[in-house]
Amino acid sequence: MVAAAPCLGQAPAIFQNGVTQAASRLSFAIPGGVLAAGTRTHIAGIRFTPGKFAVKVESGGVSREARVVSVSEDSAIVVLPAGLPLGEAELRVSRDGEWSNAAPLRIGKQSIGLYSRNRRGWGPGDFAGGPAARAGDFVRVRAEGLAAGGTARVRVGTIETEGRVGPDGFLGFRLPLATPPGCYVPVQGIGTDEFTSNVVTIEVKRGTEPCHLHSNWPRPARNTAILFVQKVDVLFDMQPIDVGESVEESAFASFFSLPPGDLISFHIMPPEGSCVAAAYPYQFGDPLGGLLGVEIDNRRVPRLDAGPAFRARGSNGEGTIRPRAGGLYRGAFTRKSDGILGAGTMRVSGSGGTDIGPFEAAIETVENLVWLKRDDSAILYRDRDHRLEWARADPAKPMLIAGFGADPRSTAAWAFFCAAKAGEKSFTIPKEILRNLPITKSSTELPFGVLTLLQPRLASFSAPGLDQGTIFYSGGVSRSFIWH
Repeated sequence: MVAAAPCLGQAPAIFQNGVTQAASRLSFAIPGGVLAAGTRTHIAGIRFTPGKFAVKVESGGVSREARVVSVSEDSAIVVLPAGLPLGEAELRVSRDGEWSNAAPLRIGKQSIGLYSRNRRGWGPGDFAGGPAARAGDFVRVRAEGLAAGGTARVRVGTIETEGRVGPDGFLGFRLPLATPPGCYVPVQGIGTDEFTSNVVTIEVKRGTEPCHLHSNWPRPARNTAILFVQKVDVLFDMQPIDVGESVEESAFASFFSLPPGDLISFHIMPPEGSCVAAAYPYQFGDPLGGLLGVEIDNRRVPRLDAGPAFRARGSNGEGTIRPRAGGLYRGAFTRKSDGILGAGTMRVSGSGGTDIGPFEAAIETVENLVWLKRDDSAILYRDRDHRLEWARADPAKPMLIAGFGADPRSTAAWAFFCAAKAGEKSFTIPKEILRNLPITKSSTELPFGVLTLLQPRLASFSAPGLDQGTIFYSGGVSRSFIWH
């Protein structure tokens, strides 16, 4: 996709959706991706070096040069200049006087972002003193877009508190005493104009016990395998063009190697009653990876060869899971009459490859749950909380709510993942999570969005060369939404 070294005579280029806030990594197409004067801004592209590098921003007929903080062949950090009119703007970069394409951005009065340790805008936050704390502790997270001495509201889990920015750029606040314990408790900033930041997490301990992940959710491991099998009742509503309901059976598998201390967003399971979220580049026709975090991150980690194809056996038949571009294995089973998944046991097996040996994974499948009032409205309002209700769920397991909104024109997308308490029959998605969804103006145009209820069962499996293998089965309910 990009060259290994710059080509002489070729101008630098900025990638699509390549200008984002340095901390939040939100782009112009995400409502919270507004940039303000003095904000550090990340630019992704190609052929930025070697040579003299410069950046200019134009808005409302006014042009200003941005101060360059750092630059490499494919990325740069700059400080957005002051004196530009608010609203839509364009940014260009140059190398030795050759200017790039124009990249869009939005300039506002305030831009709030929280740095994550991985600098990708999601996952454990960059907290001073380490990633773990206890309820009642005063903590400080590195922030962007807020002036020293300024204040901002901070949402911790489901509780809102107030923070203040120190001279070192860290946003300090006290963890509410009612903060739930967990490995990945979500933290989100809220600006004075109601724009919300990205979501990072903090580990909240209770006593000396290790942090808790419910439902035996897998923790990061070196050589990892994730097998995901789903049977989902889908309502696709794009009136007046198309309205249809179908039951879709599919599977994907990913085998990859994580560097020590690293993780993918799939690992970040929030405490029951809360939500995590991330911005990511959307790939047309592939919402599943964005929802579950594998497609988002698996392109940056080494893939492992586990064989040419896997055999999937359900109570109603058999199917094949084959390798696809990007390191994922995929299979669709709904074309086989009524599918292969029924109540009983699902087995996935492979003969092995150069990195991973033979394996067989098994999981119990159950009937689909029911999403109450799913068909009542195709519109979801981003500026208000949204309540979901369901029936026929396993009372011993938490309900998971996965949603995303994507603008394929810019490749900008926002995905969120919520966990309802086991035994509950409803959950309210907070407006703070919904606000960063790209706005849909009508049912017939992009962006678009999907919301899914799922209650996965999971089991472990092993294979030579594998440190951790997990198979998931989810009987879920899904529908398309218009985000207003």
